Parts: sequence; structure tokens; C-alpha cells
Amino acid sequence: MRILSVVPARGGSKGLPGKNIRELCGKPLLAFAIEASIASDLVTDTVVSTDDPKIAKIAEAFGAQAIMRPPEMAQDTSLVIDAMRHAVREQEQKGSVYNYVVLLEPTSPLRTVADIDDTIKMVVNEAADSGATFSETPTPPARVWRIENNVPTTLIEGAKPFLPRQAHEQGYYINGMVYVVKVSKLMNNEGISFLIGKQVANVIPSDRVVDIDSLRDFEMAEFILSNKLKKQ
Repeated sequence: MRILSVVPARGGSKGLPGKNIRELCGKPLLAFAIEASIASDLVTDTVVSTDDPKIAKIAEAFGAQAIMRPPEMAQDTSLVIDAMRHAVREQEQKGSVYNYVVLLEPTSPLRTVADIDDTIKMVVNEAADSGATFSETPTPPARVWRIENNVPTTLIEGAKPFLPRQAHEQGYYINGMVYVVKVSKLMNNEGISFLIGKQVANVIPSDRVVDIDSLRDFEMAEFILSNKLKKQ
């Protein structure tokens, strides 16, 4: 079984400029995803898909291969799944063929090697086509509202938001830590979803999840990681 791990890291970022190479606890944010990927015994090769030569240089310094994606795949509206397909094709042209591809967003620095391996094993052992990590939503879906022209209505038609919390069904969201998909499914499907065919979910406790999109998210991750390092 051969597995390609792809870390997408374009140079542009509107929410937090330069976030992929911003220093977090002494190393670039990007490095956390690379190091976890390389530490996995299940991952065959780790590549960073980027449009930025500076990011490519940092990626190689931490042991990953750099794949330069075309400009049209590095815009604000570009889809990460297209960068994944591009990375697979680039590797295949070099003679490297894989059974599965793993996506590791650099914005989830709290992921562990176990998170990666457990998600891969779930997909493989359950003969699934794809899988991802999920966490519980802090608010039940029935308590989410839509507001238009200052008028609130429940997002889910017919929902009863004022019932006790225990009466609501728990919701889950994709937390961005790990995605796994069969290469054959990825390359033969033109859709935009990472979850294709038979799917499985690896549920991660929400207190272990930080998805960095703003300075506040970054500071939260830095606080958690700093305390973790102190305890070690």
C-alpha cells in the first residue's frame, strides 16, 4: 500500500497574511503538518503543493518534496482538491503511483501522527473510498439561525431551538485535520467533495482542534502548544 500525503500551502492568504510560514513556537506553521506526515509509518511520500518559491524552500528544509502548482490553482477561489489531483499527476509522471492520497491542511497544527494513522486505517480496514476527521459542533444544528433584514428564522425548517439541549441531536463538522481518499476515486471524479463513495468518519475531541484562519486562532494554537511543550 502506497500513500501520498499532500500539504497544500499557497503564498496568498487574506485572513492572516503569510500564515503558512508564520513562526509558531519556533518553527513555521507549515512544518507541523510536514513533520507529522513524515513521522507516520503509513505515509510513503510527503509533498507540499505551493505557488511560492519561499514556501517550497522551507518545505524541502523540513524534509518534504515541493510541487509547484500553476497560478490558476493558487487563487482565492481555487479549490484544494484540484491541487491534490495536480500533485498526484505530477508524482505519477515521476513514476510514483499510490493507492491513497492524504490531505493535511497546514492550518491544523494540533493534529498528531495518530490522527493521521487512525484515519488511514479506518478507510482501509472498512474498505471505504474516503474518510475525514470530524468534531462535535458546539451548537446543535437545530439551534442555528438565519438572519435576513434583521429577521431571525431557524436555519433548519421546523426546528425547535428552545427545547432543552439534551433533546437535540448532536451535529458534527469536518475539522480539517485529515482527509483520506482512494487515488482511483479522486482522479475519476470531477466533483469538489473530498468525501467520495463509501465514507467513514474519525471523530476527534473538539478541545484538540484549532483551525487557523485569523490572528486569534494563531494565538490560541500558540497558547495550547506552548503549554504542551512545557509539560513535556
